[in-house]
Formats: sequence, structure tokens, C-alpha cells
Amino acid sequence: MTPNQPVHPGRILRETLIPEAGITVAEAALPLGESDQTLKSILAEQTSLTAALCLKIAKLFDSSPELWLRLQTRYDLHLATHDESLARSLERIVPALPRSRVMS
Repeated sequence: MTPNQPVHPGRILRETLIPEAGITVAEAALPLGESDQTLKSILAEQTSLTAALCLKIAKLFDSSPELWLRLQTRYDLHLATHDESLARSLERIVPALPRSRVMS
């Protein structure tokens, strides 16, 4: 991992918040209304957070849902910008100009 590489929100939950709360994965999953397996998948950085889950995590850990959404978005954008297949696809896209600019 490079110094400026965004961190998956699951890592923060796994390495900081859950241990600091002194709870198990099962104890965290229960109030979130998620299965242990779903939470383990997030903690393993294999699953992204949804907006609904960001709301739940924010409530459980007394934070803001916007924080969790920003963390997930930064992580997702980082992955996308390093995806070679996507880069090739982006090269083929021609920007659409507003009609007013095309007609001038």
C-alpha cells in the first residue's frame, strides 16, 4: 500500500473501531442487522459499504454516515483509476459538448 492510497472502510472497522469497542464481529453484526459473514466480508475488504450500511455503522460507532460514504468512494475511485480495462474504455469516450457550444 502506498502512503496516499485510500483505505477500505473495512480495515478501519477491523483494525480500530471493533477492537476499541471491545466487541466481536458477531456482536457488531447483530445491531447492524447483518450476518456475521457479511460483516466478515467487509472486514476482509471484499465487500463495499452501501449507503444503508454507512448509516448503520455511523449509528453504531457514533460517527457520520458521510464519513463512511467518503471513505468508500475514495477507495472505489482509487481502484477504478488503476483499472487498465476501464482506462482503455475511457480512452474511447469523446466528451459530449452542450448543444449551445456545438451550435456556436
